[in-house]
Amino acid sequence: MKKSLFTLVLGLLVSIATMAQSNNDRRAERITQQALTKIEASLTLKEEEKKTFEALKKESLFKHFEIADEYKTKDPEMFKQKIKENNEKFNESMFKAFGKARAREIMATMKN
Repeated sequence: MKKSLFTLVLGLLVSIATMAQSNNDRRAERITQQALTKIEASLTLKEEEKKTFEALKKESLFKHFEIADEYKTKDPEMFKQKIKENNEKFNESMFKAFGKARAREIMATMKN
């Protein structure tokens, strides 16, 4: 009986964790695709650039979701600081991947 109960609880916890992760995956995918749509309305990206951008954007979004879960309600000031740091890290990774001029061009089209 104890083994069955333990197995049931463990299975429930794993399924909850999986559902939460897949929700973040879907959110990150949707937001990334929206950003790509905005960018491609003004710029032409090579296939390699698209893949690089998608990877960097998703990484940034996952970190954003993690920060929001941890700090948004508990410590709003820390939340703002961590989000700012995450955005700066995203910008730096864009500069490294695309060069400053191309990265600024891409990021400018995301904001419009």
